[in-house]
Amino acid sequence: MSDSTKPAIIPEQIHMLKVNLIKGNLDSEEGFLANPVEPEGLEVNISNQFRFDLEEKRVLIRLTVNISGLNADKKPLGITAAYALDFFFVVDNMTDFITQENKDVKVADILGATLLGISISTARGILLERTHGTFFDGFMLPVVDPMKLLREQDSNIGSTGKHSKKPG
Repeated sequence: MSDSTKPAIIPEQIHMLKVNLIKGNLDSEEGFLANPVEPEGLEVNISNQFRFDLEEKRVLIRLTVNISGLNADKKPLGITAAYALDFFFVVDNMTDFITQENKDVKVADILGATLLGISISTARGILLERTHGTFFDGFMLPVVDPMKLLREQDSNIGSTGKHSKKPG
C-alpha cells in the first residue's frame, strides 16, 4: 500500500459484510495443567493479510492473533491461544484509494489502516467472548496503532502486563 495520496475516508461507504472465525485453538501443556497458575502477563502477536478485488470493490482482511501466558519472569507458562478471523468488506469509493504506476497497483495506506482498525476492534470483542471461561478469561486485545501494524505486517505488540479480570 502507498501513502502518496490521502483521499477522505467516508464511513458510510464502508460496509462490513461478514466475519468468519477460521481458526480457534487453546492449548495447555501437561506441566501447566499439573500446576495451573494465573498468568502474570501475556505475550500477544498480531499479523494481517489483505486481499483486494478491485473490480468488485471488496477487501478481505485475515487477522491472526497468538497469545502466550507468561509468569512473573516473562517466561512462557505453557498455555497458548491462536485465532484467525476473516473480515469481508465492500468499499463503495475504493477507486478513490487506488493509484496505478505502470503495472503496479497501489492502495492508499489510509484505507488499509481504517479497515484494519475496524477489524481489530471487532476482533477485540470476539476474542473477549471466546476466551471467557478459559485460562485467558478477560483477555482484551490491546489498543494498537493500525498504521504501524499495516506497515509491519506481523507485530509483537508485547506483553500486556498483569493478566487480570479487573482493570489495574
